[in-house]
Amino acid sequence: MSANATRLSVFTESVIRGTTRVANRHGAINLAQCFTDFDPPEELLAA
Repeated sequence: MSANATRLSVFTESVIRGTTRVANRHGAINLAQCFTDFDPPEELLAA
């Protein structure tokens, strides 16, 4: 297994990835990436 270069240590986790982890932990709808994994209700589409 290779180690990461030390110059990469300045990068942190993205906000989207962190939000996804929290949503998964709590069983919430994840809108961090601006899309859902289900179709919206017809009433919403009609509006």
